[in-house]
Amino acid sequence: MFGLAPQDLPMNKLTNIIIKASLVIVAFLGIFLFSTKFNQIYGNYECNNGPNNRDSNGCGRPCYNGEPWSKYEVNNSCGSLPFGWAWWGTNICAQRIGYICSTGDKCVSGEKGLRPGYCDCGSSGPLYKTCCSGSTPVNCNNYYQQDNYPPPEGTCAPNTMVDGGSCPCNCSTWTLGSCGASGCSSTQKPKIRTCDNDCATEFDGCENSSSCCSCSGWTARGCGEGSCGSLQRRYTWDCNPDGCQSESKCENDSSCCQCSGWSNEACGAAGGCPLGQRRQTRTCSPSGCGTTLNRVS
Repeated sequence: MFGLAPQDLPMNKLTNIIIKASLVIVAFLGIFLFSTKFNQIYGNYECNNGPNNRDSNGCGRPCYNGEPWSKYEVNNSCGSLPFGWAWWGTNICAQRIGYICSTGDKCVSGEKGLRPGYCDCGSSGPLYKTCCSGSTPVNCNNYYQQDNYPPPEGTCAPNTMVDGGSCPCNCSTWTLGSCGASGCSSTQKPKIRTCDNDCATEFDGCENSSSCCSCSGWTARGCGEGSCGSLQRRYTWDCNPDGCQSESKCENDSSCCQCSGWSNEACGAAGGCPLGQRRQTRTCSPSGCGTTLNRVS
């Protein structure tokens, strides 16, 4: 009698065969596992995950499974195979990993930072991170997932956490203040800036500034006055505050040379002139500042 290929069977008969075969396999596996006696427990231990499940962050054995910053208990158990099926070995083993607690950062209510979690559950270290809003410390937040050990797990708002105990100091750029302010002299301006919460110095000394000195226009005085030379004219002005700039200066001035009018003298050779010319002379003060001899036709 010839056998039938699957495609030769009616569809409903093929479906019934598949269902029955599946039930037989499930029943076999159930009997196999039920008759396996897990009567040996070995290798129970606790493990810790730090930043990842292969790094315990100094807390002993990593788990190689599970979430970061978490402590787990690992249970390994083995049992003998049913019916002495030695062809498959003599034992079958299973491993169970159970969550114990978080070793991540902790947030104590009202504190403006985070405490590190330790390897043992329920303890934490001193504040080592600060939650900041700009330059201002702000309260930490409880993490969405909590274990049953106080203090609660915590975090800072996104992009607000800094290592250490102080927030970054935000200051404006340095500028020059008003003349005479902040203890500077009347001819100086203070170098100042503003910082959030006075987190840094806001005064950096005084700088001389010509803009602090207000002077009137120059007034012409006499030639040779003060420290000016005889052919220089002295100029003065008034400045406020007094003495903020030099209040006098000297400038060369041709008008400082004062000469008399020309006087006619002898003609020709008698005057030391060529025939047809007359000698003229004058006096200038200060001496030598101008021409004192002339010849005219």
